[in-house]
Amino acid sequence: MDIRHTGATKPSMFLPSLSLLAVLVASHGTPLEAHNRLGTHRHAAGSGTLALSAGTYAAAQGSGSVTISVTRSGGSAGAVSVNYLTADGTAKSGSAYTATRGTLSWSAGDASARNFAVPLIAGSTLNAAAAFSIALTGVAGGATLGTPAIATVTVQPPVITGSGTLSLPAASFVVPAGSATIGISVARTGSTTGTASVHYATSNGTAIAGTDYSATSGTLSWASGDSAAKGFAIPVTGSPASAGGKSFSVGLSGISSGATLGSPSTATIAFAAATPAPASGQAVRVSGSHLVDALGNALQLRGVNVSGLEFVAIGNWTTDPWGGQTGTTTPQWSTMASWGANSVRLPMNEASWLGYTCTLANGTTENPDPGGNYRATVTAAVNAASAQGLYVILDLHWTSPGKYCPKTQDVMADADNAPAFWTSVAGAFKGYPNVLFEAFNEPIVFNQALLMNGGAQAQRNSEAGTLNYSWQSAGYNQLIAAIRATGAGNVILVGALNYSSDLSQWLAVRPVDALNQVAAVWHAYPGYGCAFNTACYDMPNYGQASYTSATAINAAGVPVVITEYGDQDSSGTTSAPFASRLLPWADTAGMSYLGWTWDTWANPSFVLVKDAAGNPTPGYGEYVKAHYQCRAAGTASCP
Repeated sequence: MDIRHTGATKPSMFLPSLSLLAVLVASHGTPLEAHNRLGTHRHAAGSGTLALSAGTYAAAQGSGSVTISVTRSGGSAGAVSVNYLTADGTAKSGSAYTATRGTLSWSAGDASARNFAVPLIAGSTLNAAAAFSIALTGVAGGATLGTPAIATVTVQPPVITGSGTLSLPAASFVVPAGSATIGISVARTGSTTGTASVHYATSNGTAIAGTDYSATSGTLSWASGDSAAKGFAIPVTGSPASAGGKSFSVGLSGISSGATLGSPSTATIAFAAATPAPASGQAVRVSGSHLVDALGNALQLRGVNVSGLEFVAIGNWTTDPWGGQTGTTTPQWSTMASWGANSVRLPMNEASWLGYTCTLANGTTENPDPGGNYRATVTAAVNAASAQGLYVILDLHWTSPGKYCPKTQDVMADADNAPAFWTSVAGAFKGYPNVLFEAFNEPIVFNQALLMNGGAQAQRNSEAGTLNYSWQSAGYNQLIAAIRATGAGNVILVGALNYSSDLSQWLAVRPVDALNQVAAVWHAYPGYGCAFNTACYDMPNYGQASYTSATAINAAGVPVVITEYGDQDSSGTTSAPFASRLLPWADTAGMSYLGWTWDTWANPSFVLVKDAAGNPTPGYGEYVKAHYQCRAAGTASCP
């Protein structure tokens, strides 16, 4: 959840874009009315007619931009101008093209055409032709608005030739301690036309085949239209603990005609030394469709979120990275446990952990770790929570491309910093088997392939709003590869479309993890914009379809973890209609859940505690505490 939106509703994720007609009506009436009105209020004769040079334009995705021409005909007396703007159709701004608006001007006697360009976003995924509109409005200086004043721009998907590119997900891997095999995957990106194949083989380094591992080779093949990653396993014949520090390599070669060998095509595989268990002695793993503990027993996480580490330090508010958000200098771990909670989720930001000087939207720089103690605070929190017997989820919550300050949620993790964040965090906590990694908080994307594999972005979210900026997002597969390359075998939590509220496509393009230690994330909140205690409010966004999608993911052998949910907590609230429906359903399904949030905020929704003592808020907090304590007592069915 975004800290800026801790009221009764989530961000405006479902608001439709204004249509071209609505824009025109709001400013000048219908196109015909605008044309007639402007035509009958000419200030001087002979100023000419301004119109688009064509009613339709066509462009190919990835061509850079489409140029639109506006002509002046029938006179050139006096200075004139006209406004232009774009409007979404089936092609959406921010995805297929960049929303554009502006003013074109002519001086007296000038009858030459004026041009403007609409940028097309390279890397956006178009499976078919899509269109947006251009309109002229607001003619000034006595000219007349001519025809056409509205044009349609059709964007064609790129023509992709060949059979795609085959590559390894990372240039290095680590064999986790105690592993019998190391799994390696090969991705196919770009075109899937025609068949493709590639040969793989291991080579000795300081680790020797027959002693430390088994020599492995073979061929991976793809049918036409198949874009799924293919994998193979390399048996480890020696103990990772005794082989610590040794390494060998694996390489791709012999690629089939039509396909391309991508980068990286070789990777180093290193053995990790055994790592110590955390103070709690707890462990969590994925086994089939469930999480299990160290003894292999089914494990249900019932927990809370503690917000603060994602925004306090990056806000430069205090040298205390918690900022007193829970009413105390450190969270009340023992009070959480007394509620019956067995887990906690800690949202983080990448700049404070990595420690680089970041830049604000206005160009000034800022220290994202003003106390110089962000990493120490996170580590202390993990240790203290583990000592209390809690499982811990570390969540990458706020990101930003380049060296800009991550002051809010962006649409997806950035390739500039997020992989480095996870390389560092996973390296620090891979020895904690009770720690899970939530690779990214809430993707604001609507394409599953983009979610998993990343892609080009044309805008970034900042403290000054949405700004134009070209950057590359990192998909979940890239983040998983970064984590696994450290040797971390921890469970990785993978989000869904539209603020992790839309699970419908999660199985269509699944994440690739050689260790098969991945669970799906669902953020379940009351129906957006629905009044409290109505049928709409009592159901999650997407209604019953959300429950159906979560069940389907679980049935496909993937655990589902609801890392955020909430309900109303305002004074006088006596029930929690959303949570009291969601949690018993999750109990029956064996799914985990963590409530947002264990912070002493005076908000009418989504806050569990009202004071530093950890007393529950009305309605929501009271229900969650009672339900957690009931479940902790071993009761099979709790209200």
